[in-house]
Amino acid sequence: MTSHQRARQEDADDVTARIREPVIPLERIDTDATLSRDTSFEKDRLVVHVDDHETTTGHGPRWYEHDLATVARMLDTDLAVGLTENEAAHRLVEFGPNDLGGDNGPSAWRVLISNLVNPMNGILAVALAIALIARDWVEGAVLVVVILTNTLLGFRQEYKSEKTMEALRKLASPTAMVIRGGMAPTLIAAPLLVPGDLVLLAEGDQVPADLRVIDAVNLAATEALLTGEPIAVRKSIDPIVPRADMPAHAILPLGDQVCMAFKSTTVAYGRGKGIVTATGMKTAIGTMAAQVAAGSKARAEAKTPLERSMMRMMMVCLGVALVLGVIVFAVNKWKLTDTQVLLYAIATAVAILPESLPAVLTVIMAFGVSTMAKQRAIVRRLASLEELGQVTHICSDKTGTLTEGTMAAVAGWVLGAEITITGAFHAAGGIEGLSRAALEPVLRVMGLCHTCSITLDETTKMYSGTGDTTEIALAVAAHRQGQTKESAENVEFVTEYPFDATLKCMSVVYRNLDANQFVILTKGAVEAIVARSAAYQVADPTIAHAAAGHANEIAATVHVLTPEYVTTEIMARAEFMAAQGLRVLALAHRHLAITSTNELKLQEPTLRSEYERDLVFLGLVGIMDPPRAETAGAVAACQSAGIVVHMITGDHPATAAAIAKKIGLLSDADAGNPARVMVAPQWDALSDEQVDAMDELPLVLARCSPETKVKMIQALHRRGQTVAMTGDGVNDAPAISYADVGIAMGLGGADVTKQASDLTLTDDCFATIVQAIAQGRRIFTNIQKFTLHLLSGNVSEVVALIIGLAFSDGNGSPIFPMSPIQILWINLVTSSPIALALAVEPADDDVMRVSPRRHGVFTRELMADTLVNGAVMGALTLVQFVAVAYLHAVDPLHSVVPTASCNKVFTTECEAVFRARAVAFVTLSLLLLVHGLNCRSPRTSVLRTVWRDAKVLVVAMMAGLVVIAPLPYLPVINTKVFQHAPFDYEWGYIAATLVVFMLVAEAYKAAKRAWWPVASVVMHDDGDDVPGAIVVER
Repeated sequence: MTSHQRARQEDADDVTARIREPVIPLERIDTDATLSRDTSFEKDRLVVHVDDHETTTGHGPRWYEHDLATVARMLDTDLAVGLTENEAAHRLVEFGPNDLGGDNGPSAWRVLISNLVNPMNGILAVALAIALIARDWVEGAVLVVVILTNTLLGFRQEYKSEKTMEALRKLASPTAMVIRGGMAPTLIAAPLLVPGDLVLLAEGDQVPADLRVIDAVNLAATEALLTGEPIAVRKSIDPIVPRADMPAHAILPLGDQVCMAFKSTTVAYGRGKGIVTATGMKTAIGTMAAQVAAGSKARAEAKTPLERSMMRMMMVCLGVALVLGVIVFAVNKWKLTDTQVLLYAIATAVAILPESLPAVLTVIMAFGVSTMAKQRAIVRRLASLEELGQVTHICSDKTGTLTEGTMAAVAGWVLGAEITITGAFHAAGGIEGLSRAALEPVLRVMGLCHTCSITLDETTKMYSGTGDTTEIALAVAAHRQGQTKESAENVEFVTEYPFDATLKCMSVVYRNLDANQFVILTKGAVEAIVARSAAYQVADPTIAHAAAGHANEIAATVHVLTPEYVTTEIMARAEFMAAQGLRVLALAHRHLAITSTNELKLQEPTLRSEYERDLVFLGLVGIMDPPRAETAGAVAACQSAGIVVHMITGDHPATAAAIAKKIGLLSDADAGNPARVMVAPQWDALSDEQVDAMDELPLVLARCSPETKVKMIQALHRRGQTVAMTGDGVNDAPAISYADVGIAMGLGGADVTKQASDLTLTDDCFATIVQAIAQGRRIFTNIQKFTLHLLSGNVSEVVALIIGLAFSDGNGSPIFPMSPIQILWINLVTSSPIALALAVEPADDDVMRVSPRRHGVFTRELMADTLVNGAVMGALTLVQFVAVAYLHAVDPLHSVVPTASCNKVFTTECEAVFRARAVAFVTLSLLLLVHGLNCRSPRTSVLRTVWRDAKVLVVAMMAGLVVIAPLPYLPVINTKVFQHAPFDYEWGYIAATLVVFMLVAEAYKAAKRAWWPVASVVMHDDGDDVPGAIVVER
């Protein structure tokens, strides 16, 4: 058995690697990717075809399975000499440069033109042409602004994919130390590396390509870039032998490929050598780059439900406008040269086209962006605001998103007592459970036995460190208690025994000048420390909890370590802590007399085993990446809103499940359910058909690769779900680009992840996502409100205008119930402010206590409301026109024989027509103002209006009244521009009409509540760990 196999066997029993984790059987991976293999080196690799873009996963051939001789033979290189310069040059031509390159993207002009020439802008252009024909310069200017805004937003979106690639390119290592032709190591540009090159690695280096490690001296790499986990992965040269139950095509997660080093990761400590197995886009990071680009492209090409609905609606309106124009000309016997008929046809077309809808949509989106920015969420893609309101599932990375993203000591069992360590990386914090005096030997090991360095930022009062994350966690906890290397008094450093993967421990030796002793301070894996211990130390109960004054007292007693104590106390405690998701380390020390023999032998590394024995066991310390303080509340809020939260992490399943339980994502029952907590190999081995057949998808996926996260997104999409993906690392970028809403962490997030996202949180707070979703739901609801108002107004105008074709004077000439200018005024000046007021309405109180909407904007109820309200307003407007022009006129309209057209020129004979037209105009305008109150809720009575929430709408209504009321009385403007005239007693008719309309609207709502029930899922806490749901009528 090789040393690496022995280490893997020991890891199976090591509580620091999650004690007694079950072995997960793997099957052949069957994903959306197309796999191909061949025997040649160029094709003997795992290939993923993503949208016809071929990239390698960086896994194949499975280099980690082969011994060094086989790897060298497959790559046709020499493990000592490396490639010759000629061979390297030949391979550079064959495989290309080692970068994440590609083309420079499409031409800026071509992208601009493609966004300018599209169906939506075409419809807006038709509306613009109509406005210009009608000489409505204001409307024309507004439409020009809308067209330009839509074009520039699309232009910006298409270039985001290229920006994402640029961010990935910046991750590339600039240089590499390479051995070629047996010559001395030479520093070359990393893009010049080729498969088969020998590369040297040292502490702090960025790995320049995917490597098979062939030499490792205490080598460890930080792979959070790819796996999301902050703990450095120790490297080995030994191949990983597949388990007997592992299918031939199963691939280990990147975090488990300990004999591989991956491009763009960082060497945490140690040194080593590797042979290049993949370069450029064929590396693991290259695969992610391809996935990000494919996801961004697919999302850019796809239309959101709102965009599709609006497009269909605009096309329908355009078609109806054309039909109405034909009707107008047909009724008027195809008088194509008659300007009045042409203007009436244009007015009818304008009436059905909601010209202000794109402008209002742009305003509401801009308002949403501004509001969310104040809530620390930066919107990068406007369409995501709509999709936020429909999110049904959130897939979240664990590290740095749900958790702090840094390893911290949080608990322990030392000197026979349980302790709690608070503060994480904050300056404020401490250790509860034992006094400072009692903790002295423990703090000495934590504060002195490490090779890391930590600093405290006096401004933020936060710690930061460089080195091994486990050592940093211990050093920070000790630093808060005043125990540091710098503050240690009367001691001198003698030597250090670095961590050894076989021994699984490290030690430092100090000379205690006061006691005239050598002190050996040791930490490591539990079983390794226990095996080297002969005694254990417990706190003296007389001073264990003393606050102060015992600094020089011995606050502990020492006992002989027995097998029973190891089993019932130490190992039992270690297993319990590991089950809580903690990484468990053991601490110990030993005192030796200062002699010349000891002094010489202690400094000889080969004799460390002679001194790392007969230790006194001090206790256990549990380290974890703790959940953020606000995460549990945010998860509960999501569950209350009917949103399912999934944790997708590269960490171990025990750790992931423990964190999920702490934040309320998993109940006790779910934590033990293998269908709810799965590991990536188990999930990846399932075919799409098997995944789709599952009743429920797992809530926790552990040991995930970037491909695993993408597969979960795709599985949810196949179920018709709207998915948000949150993350901070580069490994999250592919899934973020594939999700409906990609959310990146702004403070600790990688640049590429931010570029791929739709939303960036400036406070890295998961709770901000809940606020963002609430804003998305508010925006979606308000879109329905103002869409109902605008479309019902259009319907009312069409009803009035089309039925109005029946009106004619004594000459048989058609009389228009409203002029084209009146129609344009109603559409843009009267309706738009009300629509804007509805667009900025505050969210309902229960916005985050109902299930996500699974329908688009144009529901059957909204269309019914549009037709009913529009028809009633149009009919009441016509009633007013008829009453004034026929019933109360001295000369009824049909008996009037004007000398000039009453549609254009004001004469004495046309006074009744102009008067009736003014009454109809004011009636419809005021109906639309009060209709804004109806649009606030499709079913709730106006009598239940909370006026403080409707204050913007009330202001818009008052402003509309002030603007409309004078229009019939303004000289020249009334008869020359609007083609209407003053009136007086008809104000009573108008007031009565408003009352009638509101009564009809209230009766319609009451009828819907009685005979058209709509089910809505309202969430509540049913007392279990995870909130449940009930169905109630809304």
